[in-house]
Amino acid sequence: MAVTVLGMVLGACILGFSQALKGVATARNQMAATHFARDEVEGLRTLKYTNSLLNAGTVLISNSTYTGWYTVSNLEANVKNVSVSIRYQNHLRGGQSTNTLFTSLTRTMH
Repeated sequence: MAVTVLGMVLGACILGFSQALKGVATARNQMAATHFARDEVEGLRTLKYTNSLLNAGTVLISNSTYTGWYTVSNLEANVKNVSVSIRYQNHLRGGQSTNTLFTSLTRTMH
């Protein structure tokens, strides 16, 4: 009887540890995807407002690990909204999830 109870307790511990490892892996992937998205946003913010990379539309982006896209939409003549979305592996849910960052760009008069 004691061996059965001990087996059940150890099984629950192993299952809990496995879930914790999946959580850590997912958090690592999510953070890396967020950093990639942030780098892309900052790169886009350094471009001139009239740069062709900031024309309205969607552009696919990737690095050695992650893929995603950014979308530019013109709200007004002097304002553009940019969203950057990066996919990452979600081990807790299975499959992929997406992180999205948004920013607005305005034309400045210098």
